[in-house]
Amino acid sequence: MALVFAVLLFVFAEGIAALYTGEQDVQAVTVTLLVYAAFFQIADVIQVTCISALRGYKDTSIPMLIMLFSFWGVGLPLGWVLTFTDWLLPAMGAAGFWVGLTCGLASASILLGLRLFLYSPKPE
Repeated sequence: MALVFAVLLFVFAEGIAALYTGEQDVQAVTVTLLVYAAFFQIADVIQVTCISALRGYKDTSIPMLIMLFSFWGVGLPLGWVLTFTDWLLPAMGAAGFWVGLTCGLASASILLGLRLFLYSPKPE
C-alpha cells in the first residue's frame, strides 16, 4: 500500500500542491517535499514492519538501540547538516530535513531487517 501511495504522490504532486496554494513558488517547494515524503513513506513502512515483527519475537533492546542510532545518530544530524550548512551539499532548507530523516528511516529499515533476518527462528 505504501508503494501505491508513494506512486500517487509522485504522479499527483503538482495537483496536490495546487489544492493548497495558488502561488507558484510555494507549489514548487511543495512538489519537491512531496517527492521526499514518498521516499520517507516507503522507508517508514519497512522499518515499522521489521520492528513490529521483532517485538513479536520479544526482541526489543537491540531494536531500540538501532532506532536510537538511526534517528539520533543518522537522521537528525544529517538533516541538520543538509538543512543549515554547506558541508556536504549547498544548504537545502526544509528538504534537507526530509532527506536526513528519510536516510535515518532507511538506516533503521536496513539494520532492523538485518536484525530480523538474523534473529528470527530458522526452520529445521
